[in-house]
Amino acid sequence: MGPVTSHRWFAAAGLLLLASCATDRRLWIESEPAGATVRLDEELLGVTPLELEFHHYGTRRLALELDGHLKIERDLEVAAPWYLRFPIDIVTEVLLPFGWNDHREVRLQLIPTPEVIAVDEYEAVRARAEAFRTAGDKPPEDLPPLGPGMDAPLVAGPRKGA
Repeated sequence: MGPVTSHRWFAAAGLLLLASCATDRRLWIESEPAGATVRLDEELLGVTPLELEFHHYGTRRLALELDGHLKIERDLEVAAPWYLRFPIDIVTEVLLPFGWNDHREVRLQLIPTPEVIAVDEYEAVRARAEAFRTAGDKPPEDLPPLGPGMDAPLVAGPRKGA
């Protein structure tokens, strides 16, 4: 193989790498009602509805706030699809000459701030406050629960229609 032929191979390999596309990763966050302030890992990103690009998979902390509504804070788990997990991602992201779309959607219903606190909510708050009061200098080891479904992580699913 002469020098001209080897240069052609290098040029072809370079074009193949330049033609490959990274995955278009997008997260669409919606709230009902719209207009909630969005924070992801304590970083202020904007208001709902919000579309943002993400680069890494994993668990993130999502918080939504809107005046007149209770603040929502959840762990958001964004797992990589099978074709974007190591070592398959070397082929799908680097060697294949087309990009993938990984669009996720999160929809949350904001709850209006209650005018009057319910008795069971009041008792739960009092029990937690008492646990902190009696713990002294150290944080309490066994806190009473906040309520049903509050500790469950939020999972970002595939976006409908994407």
